[in-house]
Amino acid sequence: STSSRIKVISPNGGEKWLYGSSQTIRWSAPSAISEVSISLLTWYPTCDPAALPLGQVCAGFATPPPETYTITSSTANDGSFEWVLPANYSAFGFDSSMGNYVVKIQAGQDADASDSPFTLN
Repeated sequence: STSSRIKVISPNGGEKWLYGSSQTIRWSAPSAISEVSISLLTWYPTCDPAALPLGQVCAGFATPPPETYTITSSTANDGSFEWVLPANYSAFGFDSSMGNYVVKIQAGQDADASDSPFTLN
């Protein structure tokens, strides 16, 4: 399998972005790609058995599939996109306001997401 040629640069984990603010999403991708789509995905922690105290298990712990909000279905592959965030999380139509998210940049089958979650407040 080939690794992604698209790379999310920012937000790549740990950022704290404010609702209503303007933020720049940045990425790198080969020039042969003309356009990319940008999505916001909900992020949930997974149960890591190695991180639990002795004798505890991940019983019944299910990580819900990520919910997706399309930031833009198509923008030029120029390495940056200015995103004016909505006033609050209800604009995303997500079931939960957990506040941990990753950004996914995609072109065809090639995609990359933030390495770690960032927060929206």
